[in-house]
Amino acid sequence: MTREGLLDAVLTKVRDFYKNKETRFGEDEMRAIERFFVLNSLDTFWKEHLLALDHLKEGIGLRGYAQKRSSQGISEGKF
Repeated sequence: MTREGLLDAVLTKVRDFYKNKETRFGEDEMRAIERFFVLNSLDTFWKEHLLALDHLKEGIGLRGYAQKRSSQGISEGKF
């Protein structure tokens, strides 16, 4: 079996499984579940981003104690 054939087989199985779930739960319920997972993931990544910014800001503040310019610290601490 080729890579493309395997990919097609897996995608067909996944689509069939998803359609079966959609039939069991209903279209509106599936959209609500999808919305929940997308928003939950987005919220989690946003919180992680804000936490990373807090750590960066804290690191810049600590460099201030070492008498470094804050603009220099920002350029050194880029992600």
